[in-house]
Parts: sequence; C-alpha cells; structure tokens
Amino acid sequence: MFKYLSVLPFLAVATACTTMAPDYVRPDVNNFVAETYAGIAPTTEDGSAVTRLGWSEFFADERLKALIKTGLEKNRDLRVAILTVEQLRASYDIQWSELLPSVSGSGSFTRSRTNEYLSPYGAAYTSNAFQLGVSASYEVDLWGRVRSMTDQALEQWLSAAENERAVRLSLVSEIALQYYTLRLADERLALSEKSLLTTLAWYNIMKDLFAKGSITEIDLASAEAQYHSTVASTEQLRESRKEAENALALLCGETALPKLDNIPALPLASSNLLKPLEAGIPSEVLVLRPDVLSAERALRAANANIGAARAAFYPSISLTGTAGVSSVELDDLFTGAARTWSFVPSVNVPIFDYFNGKLEAQLDVAKLEKEIEIANYEKAIQNAFREVADELAVQKHIDRRIKADEAALKAQARRYELTSANYRGGDGVISYTDVLLAQNDVFSAQQTLVQARFAKIASMISLYKALGGGWSEESVPAGEKVAPVAAEKVPVKEAPATVAEEEEAFEQPPLDDLIPTSCEVMAAQSAAYDEDEE
Repeated sequence: MFKYLSVLPFLAVATACTTMAPDYVRPDVNNFVAETYAGIAPTTEDGSAVTRLGWSEFFADERLKALIKTGLEKNRDLRVAILTVEQLRASYDIQWSELLPSVSGSGSFTRSRTNEYLSPYGAAYTSNAFQLGVSASYEVDLWGRVRSMTDQALEQWLSAAENERAVRLSLVSEIALQYYTLRLADERLALSEKSLLTTLAWYNIMKDLFAKGSITEIDLASAEAQYHSTVASTEQLRESRKEAENALALLCGETALPKLDNIPALPLASSNLLKPLEAGIPSEVLVLRPDVLSAERALRAANANIGAARAAFYPSISLTGTAGVSSVELDDLFTGAARTWSFVPSVNVPIFDYFNGKLEAQLDVAKLEKEIEIANYEKAIQNAFREVADELAVQKHIDRRIKADEAALKAQARRYELTSANYRGGDGVISYTDVLLAQNDVFSAQQTLVQARFAKIASMISLYKALGGGWSEESVPAGEKVAPVAAEKVPVKEAPATVAEEEEAFEQPPLDDLIPTSCEVMAAQSAAYDEDEE
C-alpha cells in the first residue's frame, strides 16, 4: 500500500502544470486610447517614473506629511482594503492546498458488548478493537480544473493587492486635497476678517461724518449694510472652515485633527509641489496605475476560470488509500499480522450534467465573465486617460489664469485707492456707492486669486494621482516589487512581480504675494483720513 501512496506526490507535480485555460493576451487598447495627449508634444522621458514617485517627495508641507502618515495608519477604508488582501491571500493558500494530496492520521479504541441473542456463541461477550492508520486522497488533475481554480484565486489575491494600492493612493490624494481645502478656507477667512476690520473702520468714519452733517443718511445706511454683510459672510466662512477641518479629521481616522502647532503650514502661494508630469509623457504609462492593474488581474482571474469550466466536461479521477494496523489486543497491534490497507481509485463522469446543458451553460458564463472583465479593463484605461487629459488641460492654462487674476487684483486695488481718495477729497464726482463697489471688487479679486492658486494645487495633486503616483511614501526604484508575489509552492509560471517583468512578459500597447492686500490699503486710507480730520 505504501508504494501506492508514494506515487501521489509525483502525480501532484506532474498534473500541476496542466490547464485548459486559454492563453492570456492583454487587450489591445489602441483603438480607443491615443498614444499621446491632445496638444502635448511627444517626449522620450521615462513616463513610468511618476508611478513610483513617493508622496513624501512630492509634498513639501511638513504638516501635510504628518497628516498623511496619520491617515495611512488610522483610516478605516484603507484598513478594510488591507484586511481584504489578507483574506484573499488566505483563500489562495486554501485553494493551493487542493493541488497536493490530503493526508491524515487516525487512531481509535473501541470496547463493545454483544448480548447473548446476537452472539454467534450463544452467550454474551465483550470485545476490544485497537486501530492506528494513515489515509490519503488525491484528485488527479489531468484536465487542470484544480490548477485553473488555483490560478483564479492567485489573480484575485493580486487584484486585491493592487486595489489596496489604489485605495492608498486615493487616500493620500484625498487627504492632500482636503488639507489644501482647509488652507484655502483659512486664507479666505483671513481676507474676510481683514475686510471686516476695514468695513468697520469705514462704518465708524461714516457715523462721525453723519453726526457732523457732512453726509446723508443714505451713505450711512450703505456703510452699515456693508459692515453687517461682511460680518455674515465672515461667519459663513468660519462655518465652512470648521466643516473642512472635520472632513480632514475623518480622512485621518480621527475625531479631531491632531495638534500640529509646532509645524508651520505653508501658504497656497508657496506650496512648492513637485510637478509630476513633463509635457509629452506617453499615455501608455496609465497601464501601470493600481486600479488598471487591478482590473487586469481580475481579467486574468476570469481567463483562468474558463479553464476550470472547460475541465468540468471531462471525468474526474480520485485516488483514496488507507494503511495501518488493527487488533483486538493492544500487545498485537504492532505485529506484522495486524497490518491493514486499502486502495480505492474512482472515476466520476458528468453524464447528465453534460446532456442537460449545465456544463455548457457554465462555460458560457465563464466566457461572458471574461468579456465583462475585458470591458472593465478597457473602461479603467479610458477613465484614467480622461482624468489625466482633464488635469493636463488645467495645467496648460492655470498659470496664465493666475497671472491674469494677479493683474486684476492689482488694478482693482489701485481703483479702490483712487476712488476712496477722490471721495475723501469731496469733489462730488465720486459717491460713497463707488467706494463700496470698488471695495467689494477688491475683496472679490482677492478671493478669486486665492481660489485660482488652490485650483492649481488641486490639479497637480489630481494629476499626480491620475498617473498612479503616491501609493508609497518613498520613491520605488525601477524594477522593485510593487505587489505581493505568491510563494513558490509548486512549479508553475509565476505572475510578474515587478513593473519591468510585467513589460517583458506582455506587449504593452501605446497607449506672493503680489501687492499689499486691500484691507491693508483700506486701513492706510482710513488712518490717513483720521489724520486729515484731526
């Protein structure tokens, strides 16, 4: 019997490399994704470098880096993604074990009494039974059904690993965007508070002038309305800032933001983000995005499932054997006469499942699942291409937009300065309404400039994410592993472990502050007016 059992490991190795799954071919995406982006000249630079650029090298704000580290440690969505990877890794280990024989040992002792009615001797008697043995069973995977299911489990694990990287990348970018949203709220609130001081100063001036009879009640009411309107808008900005802070705390996995007062925050005008994309980097780098790689792993899993569905048409062969010793006396248990063994090969032929169309339907389902995953893969690449193209469009025009906003603010500030000076001169040409309009326009221009600076930062972060960078803290050298690799448990073709191996294994398709703030100008104008009155 033991010589039969010794054959099982060799059968396991001999059948492990057999599979009826079709050869995997990466879908050609040339038909719906251009080689380069519209309006961008081609370049010879290594476009895949950005996919390995660490977020700690991309962001310069130390406070933001601290928040990202906190979020990566405590965010619940990322924790779920990590646990899902571990769960699928364990599922793969379970499925992989099906490739090897199942061996188990057993031992038992039975003591029983037979009454005189059932006894062949006409009298009751008591008997003992001692047994020790080992049993083994194995499915001879001639058609690769188990092998295909193991490949499917492997690809599902690797797909989850890529998805975890995608969640990590998304979390880093979301924390960064929300952090700069908070910085935007801070700067807008600071501008509003300064504007509030200026409108209050004007309101006090107008009250004094009204008391002296120098102005009409209409001008006083206008100054009062402007002041209260600024108070309301300031309170609204305080509310928005608190909401932005709460959202950032949630992304960091906290109920309140950690105290980082010892780390200075950089203003929007000097965020110093590293530009992640030079003009002309080819669109083929998008296949290295974690979500695209996850979609491709899911496609590979569906491809392997076809092999399992095909193998189900053929008979399954199982080998079961036991060997051991058995005796009614413990002293005789280990003698040669106590040896027992059995060897039971069996064949299961799916006759009725074949004729009733069940197996054919299962194969059709597997093929349709593969077609669905092909569509999902193509959609993932199309979505990635659109995201990058959108952010490139912003990057192409944002600098000119900011320069225009800076020039507009400078002109509005000069207009306010001249308007307020003429009004104080009392020539009667300029009314207080003109002063209010100029003041409001300066404030609006300040807010527009701050929002444009935020838009540039947000676009750079979104572009960094769209290109697949930021899932790692440090930059990953070319060729280094970026996803978990299954242990070399059986002699099978390994999944590519690195970006370089991936490209070798498959054909890649082409795929300030500019001027003094208005409130400072206004405050200076008010101080000058007070001096003139004195």
